[in-house]
Amino acid sequence: MGKLERLRKEYEAIKNNPRNTEFRRVAALLRGLGYRSQRGKKQSHHIFARPDIKSRVHIAEPHPGNIIKKVYVDDVIAEIECHPEIWEGEEV
Repeated sequence: MGKLERLRKEYEAIKNNPRNTEFRRVAALLRGLGYRSQRGKKQSHHIFARPDIKSRVHIAEPHPGNIIKKVYVDDVIAEIECHPEIWEGEEV
């Protein structure tokens, strides 16, 4: 199984269960797809951006615990679905 296949499988798992998703899983998925993370002004906020895509994804790191809010997972899913080209071509 290639890298993109593993990422797609992880994406489908997150998409099918957005209420019980850990921050580390979403962050690993976005990084695997070529997104880079920066901290926002509030240190618990992460901004994921990709150089070839102008939009960004904002995620608040949960504390305490590690389950992120569904609204952030929905934003990640929408971002990935708006840019299907991230699944095409060379492995990232």
